[in-house]
Amino acid sequence: LPTGKTSRVYLDSVVQSQHLLNTFWLYAWWANRQHLGQFLRPGRYEIPKGSSILSFVWRLKKSRQAPVKLVIPKIRTQEQLAGFLGKQLENDSAQFLRFLKEVDSLQAFAVDTSTVLTGIFPDTYAFYWTATPRQVIEKLFREKKKFLADRA
Repeated sequence: LPTGKTSRVYLDSVVQSQHLLNTFWLYAWWANRQHLGQFLRPGRYEIPKGSSILSFVWRLKKSRQAPVKLVIPKIRTQEQLAGFLGKQLENDSAQFLRFLKEVDSLQAFAVDTSTVLTGIFPDTYAFYWTATPRQVIEKLFREKKKFLADRA
């Protein structure tokens, strides 16, 4: 569910068009009874094959997002990193690149625009699809710091 499209109307259209459930009428009835529209949050939600309507609605109501696993390869430029992250997460590459090029954004990490990539360690990371550029960079730096502390 993208940010700004968390209405029941949008969700219902996705459920119907993607044929996510066999009995749409039962889903609609249960979603209404659970007041699902009041609880919808943006995010990436997995629906395992064979899921019941109860578990589907519960997962959405409780905002049980499925993490996105990112395998970050060796990256040489900010544009490469922004493009990679923009394809995998909700924010597009322009938002990531803007964050990576803003000196004010990077001050909290004690780097500047020319040294920001030194804080990125090629590895596998789990993020929520709705993670902001700041949250992503914070986690990347935190994980590298933790890795280096374990080696010391």
